[in-house]
Amino acid sequence: TTFQWYRSDDANGTNKAAIAGATASTYDLTSADVDKYISFEVTPHDGNNAGNAVESSLKGAVSKISQTITFGALAAKTYGDANFTLSATASSNLGVTYTSSNTSVAIVNGSTVTIIGAGETTITASQAGDASYAAATNATQLLTVNKAVLTATADDKSKTYGEANPTFTISYVGFMNGDDANAITTEPTASTGADATTGVGTYDIDLAGGTADNYSFNLSSGMLTIGKAVLTATADDKSKAYGEVNPAFTITYTGFVNGDDANAITTEPTASTVADATTGVGTYDINLAGGTADNYSFNLGRGTLTINKAVLIATADDKSKTYGEANPTFTISYSGFVNGDDETAIITESTASTLADATTGVGTYNIDLAGGTADNYSFSLASGALTINKAVLTATADDKSKTYGEVNPTFTISYTGFVNGDDETAITTEPTASTLADATTGVGTFDIDLAGGTADNYSFNLSSGMLSIGKAVLRATADDKSKTYGEENPAFTISYTGFVNGDDKTAITTEPTA
Repeated sequence: TTFQWYRSDDANGTNKAAIAGATASTYDLTSADVDKYISFEVTPHDGNNAGNAVESSLKGAVSKISQTITFGALAAKTYGDANFTLSATASSNLGVTYTSSNTSVAIVNGSTVTIIGAGETTITASQAGDASYAAATNATQLLTVNKAVLTATADDKSKTYGEANPTFTISYVGFMNGDDANAITTEPTASTGADATTGVGTYDIDLAGGTADNYSFNLSSGMLTIGKAVLTATADDKSKAYGEVNPAFTITYTGFVNGDDANAITTEPTASTVADATTGVGTYDINLAGGTADNYSFNLGRGTLTINKAVLIATADDKSKTYGEANPTFTISYSGFVNGDDETAIITESTASTLADATTGVGTYNIDLAGGTADNYSFSLASGALTINKAVLTATADDKSKTYGEVNPTFTISYTGFVNGDDETAITTEPTASTLADATTGVGTFDIDLAGGTADNYSFNLSSGMLSIGKAVLRATADDKSKTYGEENPAFTISYTGFVNGDDKTAITTEPTA
């Protein structure tokens, strides 16, 4: 059996022509058949004899050939992936064109897809047909572009205990396509559990949140290191006197934060000095060492121990002398030596002086001290007293004599012991001379006693004198007598002249013999 396919211009068979080569029982339409009418003719044959040819009716007009597009599913992409090529095919082998429904996700140039952003877009594969082929039904595939992973890492920070937290910053790794932080809609928030009051240590800086059109976030914590605050410990300046034990050393702190005080110190620094009770006058470092605190390191500052001179009380010893004498040698007594010191610790002794001299009158006068130097002592000068006592003036009543019956003579006094050229004018009131004897006192010797007497600069040593009363002269005259020759002598009588004090011859113990 043979076959022949024909092509005509219309249903009436106009311009019917055999299609070259179309001799099979089937015929694949070609673009030449479009808008034509097709028929075929069959001539049977049993292998020996051929039958009569039979022709079919015309069929047409022939439409364009249908075609299909084969478009496989698209693998998900990630923002930042390289361009890739679409590989849809049309059954007509005609070229396929592509479009993207969301050009903010991807664009297609030819068959090359360029990823623009994360999201979803529908890629449509089209074949518009040609003279032989009708347009193919569009084939679509969903293209999913996932967000790229942007690793956001909190930057490590450090601060000192007591400070406010520093501004936290974030470093990003994973930007694509030349992007930078401007591609982030909302940055992640960095936070920590630590604040200004948190103690020394390391604390996580955690990230949370964050949005970006084309990125998802892989959040990585950073580290906040809180270092010790610097606490300045300064040994307080101290002072003491030479010979004293060292005072208790104290420390002043500056730099406490968060309301802390010395209770925040675990172990206070130790204050020490090379000086002790025996150390001489001067200034010596008070050094600090050690000290521990959970939240503080120590900046140790020296203090100064000032050893002042001890007070040595120098007292002029009291002295005395007699008016008219040269001043005695002045001496000084000291109190306040320490450390077994004595006068050998004095470089220059104080000088003792007074306004008084040998001519100065009776009284008390300051013995004043001045000057004095010692390496380890200052001087507290205390005056002494120079007492000038009265000189002894010996007043002696001059010896006197008189005759019985006479009034007493004027008594006079002799003085020995005047000094400084003084004489009786230095006597304020002379002593009084007196005796028990008077005009009626009989012959004999009688004391002339002295009493009283005043002088500014003299005391009196009173020495008695002697009043000698001599006998009065009694004139005894033998009375003239007469007798006759041969007569016995008459009794002789005596007349007396010179009696005093009312005496008469009864005052005569034995009359003269006539």
